[in-house]
Amino acid sequence: MESKDRSSDQIGSESVHDRTLTRRALLVGAGAIAILGPASVVVALGDEWAHRIPRRSDRDAVTSFGALGDGVTDDAPAFREALATLARLMIPPGSYFLSEGLKIGHSDVLVSAAPGVTLIAGSVDPVLQVRNGSRFRLRGRGLTIDLAKTSSSGLRVVAEADSVVADVVIDDVVITNNSKKIEPGAAALELRRVSGARLRRVVVTAYGDRQDVWETRTDGGRANAQVYSVGLFECCAVSIEELRITDACVGVEIQKCDGVAIRDFSLLRGLDNGFYVLAGSRMITIVDGAIGAFEEGIVLLSPDITIERVAFANCTNKGVTLRHTTGTSIRDCRFSGEGTGIGDDSSGREVSNIDVVDCAFVQSAGRAIYLTTLADSRIEGGTFVAVQKNSDQLVRLDNARKVKIRSNALRDDEQETDALLAITGESEGCEVVGNDFESGSVAVKVLRSGGSPRNVTLRDNTYGSVSIPRAISAELIGIDISDS
Repeated sequence: MESKDRSSDQIGSESVHDRTLTRRALLVGAGAIAILGPASVVVALGDEWAHRIPRRSDRDAVTSFGALGDGVTDDAPAFREALATLARLMIPPGSYFLSEGLKIGHSDVLVSAAPGVTLIAGSVDPVLQVRNGSRFRLRGRGLTIDLAKTSSSGLRVVAEADSVVADVVIDDVVITNNSKKIEPGAAALELRRVSGARLRRVVVTAYGDRQDVWETRTDGGRANAQVYSVGLFECCAVSIEELRITDACVGVEIQKCDGVAIRDFSLLRGLDNGFYVLAGSRMITIVDGAIGAFEEGIVLLSPDITIERVAFANCTNKGVTLRHTTGTSIRDCRFSGEGTGIGDDSSGREVSNIDVVDCAFVQSAGRAIYLTTLADSRIEGGTFVAVQKNSDQLVRLDNARKVKIRSNALRDDEQETDALLAITGESEGCEVVGNDFESGSVAVKVLRSGGSPRNVTLRDNTYGSVSIPRAISAELIGIDISDS
């Protein structure tokens, strides 16, 4: 137990960093994060800086500088003096009203809160902001940042455009209480140009989820009104574990980041996207979590994304939107509810090298998969079930090129679905092999609809109690059927 306490107070040793965020190869190991590039950054969680921190004493506490923690008195001056004086700041239990935001502009700072601490925003400033300093650690122990319907930001860690903040650890923090109209683009918790960060046990609730404000934004205005419970911008080597977000606008926005890993999360109730991975990001991993009651669960505009063991429930539009991505894996995920499980935005931009493997879809309405420009991809080992009347196809591929649909089980016991699988448009070179079409009205449709599919192979499929195994338009070229 003692060794655990000591390690949780340790901050990394001195690091050298370059002043750019060019593409880097990433290496994440036990106790160390290395970012290798033209110049290198090495962030090691060791003992060197911990040895320079004085032992705990009453002099470390913000109350020694006059803070009262009564929720009424302005404690901002006491915090400001303490942060300017101490490398290690202790916050005793209490509710601390801050008439202005707290700013940290130097390196080697540890803020450690006792259980039962609340920081109350008294201005529009970020409640706590770290600028340009490296080796910052916040040990929250349940620290609550109450935005008090006033501030748009609970915690910001940001570097100037020509530098990075290196080695950041944030643990056990709650940010809450600003559902009113917030400055567009704001984030409750924001990292910008951070290299090497570990976040654990982060909770964000009631942030920017005002439906009445959101509904007034029309004709594309909503995109300009988004706010984020967590925002990651131009960061690399970021790990987030035990993330809990409820009542949001956008849950997590990731833009121009390399090497972000998010695991053990839940995102519940949001006006827009659960995760929004914008262009310029790569090597993003989203695993072991649940997303429920957002408009879209995960929206992808970047390559090399891994999504594994994620449950999507009642996303009203789509669970995963492949807007513009390649090299993405969706594996062992579960989709249920009324929206489409996996889809695109029908923009005509090709989505390629996508693996959808070992996923389960239980659709009460909408399609399990509907993709309009999929290429060089596979849909394999999945389970597809229609559980209510559904006039759409369970899986539909338009203009698909070299897509392999293998070893899936598809079922519509009510026989209300138009088809279990439909291949249409200018599709070419698709393979439908070894699937079990267990029940339904029509198993496979290959149709002239927006074009003429060609060179489609159906082999070794079984059709159980399906009424019509195949419905194929006449005079299509290269249709190869060798089902048993």
